[in-house]
Amino acid sequence: MKTLHLPFSFYPDQVGGTEIYVESLATCLRRLDVEAEIAVPAPDQRSYRYHELTVHRFATGIPDLADLYGLGDPVAARSFAKVLESSAPDVVHLHSWTTGVSLRLLRTVKAAGIPVVFTYHTPTVSCVRGTLMRWGSDQCDGDLDSTPCAACMLHGKGLGRALSRAVASLPAAIGRGVGKIGLNGRMMTAVRASELVQLHTDSLKGLLEEADAIVAVCNWVYDLLLRNGADKSRLTISRHALRNPVELNRPTKPRSADEDIRIAFLGRLAHEKGIGILLEAMRRISSRRLKLDIFGLTGDSEAESLKQAVIDAGDQRIRLLPPFPNSNAISELRAYDCLAVPSQWLETGPLVVLEAFAAGIPVIGSNLGGIAELVEHEKNGLLVESASIEGWVIAFNRLLTEPGLLSRLRLGIPKVRTMGDVADEMLTVYRRLVPASMPFSALEERPQ
Repeated sequence: MKTLHLPFSFYPDQVGGTEIYVESLATCLRRLDVEAEIAVPAPDQRSYRYHELTVHRFATGIPDLADLYGLGDPVAARSFAKVLESSAPDVVHLHSWTTGVSLRLLRTVKAAGIPVVFTYHTPTVSCVRGTLMRWGSDQCDGDLDSTPCAACMLHGKGLGRALSRAVASLPAAIGRGVGKIGLNGRMMTAVRASELVQLHTDSLKGLLEEADAIVAVCNWVYDLLLRNGADKSRLTISRHALRNPVELNRPTKPRSADEDIRIAFLGRLAHEKGIGILLEAMRRISSRRLKLDIFGLTGDSEAESLKQAVIDAGDQRIRLLPPFPNSNAISELRAYDCLAVPSQWLETGPLVVLEAFAAGIPVIGSNLGGIAELVEHEKNGLLVESASIEGWVIAFNRLLTEPGLLSRLRLGIPKVRTMGDVADEMLTVYRRLVPASMPFSALEERPQ
């Protein structure tokens, strides 16, 4: 069997958790005698090898607003059709849902008679604001409704709540009229918000109806997909995992009351990752024993601004360090007392929580989404209300004043499941869609 996987991006470009997951899954599938190739939208079209994997880049265009929010990039879909023909997979597995990896692309795959699997990795799949945090502060249930979703999206782009609601209430027909006469600009885009959000909703509904199998990586994703019409019979939960089995590292040496507390942060320097929360919490704590190392990914203006904020803080207890390879994460984390995950959006994992557990260190994390599903409060970590700086201050102070807390939390860390488990689960899904007796050559002969 041959599979073709489509994440957001891929090495050697900058990657995130989804790409790490996809590389690990593809590698583990190969150990099960399942071929796995990667395809990603990119400015150019070419193929290359990354380690043992074949990677295809397919060209993208500049779609208009309607395609940006709706069916997707027609240039990318046409470019991908060439990859599809040359790769000849038995199954196409989508790990992203973007302008480049879209309903138009999905329908290209389906027209070729090839089954499609979709895995929901980030809230950007369904949320036009991208965070599933209503008004940027309250957890959303993810129920798609064009008018409130449009208002929340506009608020995320800088409009006040009252104005966002007013503009979002404009009939979609007005937005379509603006689009037809070709008016552009920020305000014209705002006027089209209701129309554009409806296009986005229709696109997601199309995905849920037309994908042959859908994978949720945590409970909240499963519930969201059901709420928005996914067929339960095609829906599977398969949780995040790490590539290789590891033994927990639980130091037994007692901690002294005057030891430094070393906290690590791993991830993108982005507001939704909560780095500002950590900086403010550290500012409010005077103890010199509290140390924070930030291994932050940069690459855009927001990241550079947050990097400068760390520098401007001038706090000798805080170090800004270059990120290390993902393969080194567990060994690097073993040098720390805990991991901070102050996310301000709904994570589906994140992988760093599992890496911390594999390293044998507890997690202090936001009481949101996948973090709250992995971290058991007072057992293997502490959960903090995400935007409560005072809550983070209290949690950090507990580490300083309760000498036995970290040791107790270490004892509650669970065994981490592996990507081999995920590969087994995905192979079960693939086999339901592609009987062993039907190779790709037979799929080519199916009626269109």
